[in-house]
Amino acid sequence: MRNKPYSSIENIVIAADIGGSHITVAPIDISLSQTVSEETFRVRVNSKGTREEILDAWLNALETAFSSFDERPDKLALAMPGPFDYENGISFIRGFDKYESLYDINIKEELANTLNLSHKHVLFRNDAEAFLHGEVATGLVEMNNRVLGLTLGTGMGTAFSHVGKTTDLNLGSMTYETSIADDFFTTRWFVKRYEALSGNKVANVEALSELVEKDRAVEVLFEEYADGLSSFLADHIAGLKIDTLVFGGNISKASRLFLPQFSARLASLGATPTIKMAQQGEQSAMIGAAFLFKEIEGLYAHKIIA
Repeated sequence: MRNKPYSSIENIVIAADIGGSHITVAPIDISLSQTVSEETFRVRVNSKGTREEILDAWLNALETAFSSFDERPDKLALAMPGPFDYENGISFIRGFDKYESLYDINIKEELANTLNLSHKHVLFRNDAEAFLHGEVATGLVEMNNRVLGLTLGTGMGTAFSHVGKTTDLNLGSMTYETSIADDFFTTRWFVKRYEALSGNKVANVEALSELVEKDRAVEVLFEEYADGLSSFLADHIAGLKIDTLVFGGNISKASRLFLPQFSARLASLGATPTIKMAQQGEQSAMIGAAFLFKEIEGLYAHKIIA
């Protein structure tokens, strides 16, 4: 059982980050804005599996965290990808090659009933919103900054934070070129575009970054990405009066390959925000989700994200 001191069991929230291939769970002390310890519980999930397979994997990880305390916590918060009804806990994910078996399932009810929690103590937050709020809450940027958060990986997450309020922007669903932004600024674009340029296949952006010294096509790829992302974001940065950009997600780990050109291109378009890289990793989304329990009821009006 857990013996590391924490402020009180009332301040402990079991928080989870739901990824495309895993669930990561950690206990968060919301009075201290941090995890209770370095320990996290990470379980791989077959996001293309059945409803039972997915929920069983989630519940196993969550129960491990709950049962690690002598006195069982009574609060649960999850950072979830959309589309999702965050208020009522119902998934509407479809067409994203993940979690489709959970479509129209009341996940709040499933988790609350199995874990013996009050339904009002099971909360959900958009994962991009939770990520940015976690970074702001732990001091990466000043609360009065106007911050645009970008989580770039299997999906494109975007959120806005100012004076303690963080909201999802869902810019990935906006029209861009022949489709939507999410199709151009995520891992699948890199994989598809690299094959078109080189005739070779690659698994992900991490694998691509290892080829940069060997294959000129990789350099071209990141140049295209920098130009496209900066052009897409410039108007949003201006419209929201953004002064700080925060990058997170797996693609940001290759930022050295696109950030200089991205910044230069933004400047040429009249945008010069301060750029920061996320510091908390997966913990930021869990902290941001847990912070829902610190908010005044009704502060955030979560809606279904189309």
